[in-house]
Amino acid sequence: MRRAIRTVSAILAVVLLVTAFGTADVSAKSKKSGAAKLARPKISVKTSGRYDVTLHWKSVNGAEKYLVYQSTKKHKGYKLVMRASAGTNSYHTDSVKSGKLYFKVKCVGKVNGKAAKSKFSKIKKVKISRPNKKGNSGKYALGNAGYNGKLKGKKLVFVGSSLTAGYRSKNVSFVDYLAKRTGCTVVKDGRSGTTTARNGSGKDFVTRSVSLINRTKRPDLFLCQLSANDATKGIKLGKVTPAGTPMEKFDTTTVAGAMEYIICYSDKKWGCPVVFYTAMHIDNPRYKQMLSLLKQVQKKWNIGVIDLYHGLNKYSIKGKTYRLYMHDRLHPFKAGYLKWVTPYFEARIPGFLNMPLRSYVPPGETEPPTETEPPTEEVTDPTESTEPAESTDPTDSTDSETGTDEAESSNSEDQNPL
Repeated sequence: MRRAIRTVSAILAVVLLVTAFGTADVSAKSKKSGAAKLARPKISVKTSGRYDVTLHWKSVNGAEKYLVYQSTKKHKGYKLVMRASAGTNSYHTDSVKSGKLYFKVKCVGKVNGKAAKSKFSKIKKVKISRPNKKGNSGKYALGNAGYNGKLKGKKLVFVGSSLTAGYRSKNVSFVDYLAKRTGCTVVKDGRSGTTTARNGSGKDFVTRSVSLINRTKRPDLFLCQLSANDATKGIKLGKVTPAGTPMEKFDTTTVAGAMEYIICYSDKKWGCPVVFYTAMHIDNPRYKQMLSLLKQVQKKWNIGVIDLYHGLNKYSIKGKTYRLYMHDRLHPFKAGYLKWVTPYFEARIPGFLNMPLRSYVPPGETEPPTETEPPTEEVTDPTESTEPAESTDPTDSTDSETGTDEAESSNSEDQNPL
């Protein structure tokens, strides 16, 4: 009898044990299967052939944010490049290097009121085409620029950064082509990596403009670049001052104050028309704010503006042509200067030569800053120009260059020429 009782007890224990484990296993599966998840995003990616990428994804039910990751390696090195809210289904950038790029996207949100997230999308690859270095071939040399004499006898002064210097075109820029084609005399002061506003380097546009104005005879037109370096280096934007603000009140460490000071100082010493020209397209929100400031300055001071940012739309030419014209989104080859940038300037400069001067010049006799550098020499024949502008490798390109670009970049003090 006792033996039978022990057997029954053992059987009952086994049954209870199996039941317990079975219940636990079912519970775990239930918990796992009941976890809130969002659908995996489906993405596509393409390039226009102009050093830019556009990524699209389909909307996911319940998604509140889409997280976009980018890398130059397929299985590592991913960085979060965008947090997109619901309703946003694309990501675009033109700040990319030549070569391969990889993207993946996941989303976060809610399912049945509970926080949820998705798995990463499948990885998508895109290949960014390299620039065509034939854009610096002899076909586009100054000697092949042609001649029309449209600005013969006119004297133009240019102050700017790498766009003005000709950073990726062996120090030949639109300034040199203008002189060769139109017969004008030019003063070219282009230095890579420099800013419009004062930043303590002594190479900013304010300091260099004052030096030129003090040491150079009055030109027919003064043209100053609105440098993209102010945006990428986080220079303060500032505000355009009310009418009647004395010259000494302009804050030249801000973009707005620097522009106003340059205009006002030119008025006092030269009294010639003033034009600001923009950088080429840069996908940077701070530079867009600078363009807004430029419009305000233009309205207040009645200056000329040559808008390369909007005027030279990269989508107006084929990707293959763009790569022949442009080393990257900001720096043309000789082909780009000769065929694209120079004609744009050439068509607009004559309209500024007889532009009425400002009717208001703020009072004040602020002394110019002490200059330690020699004045820029006038260049009547671009093929005999003097010292080339400084050059450094741009942050958006790792391609090595031969010739003068590479040699000069190793001696630069600035690592972000624009």
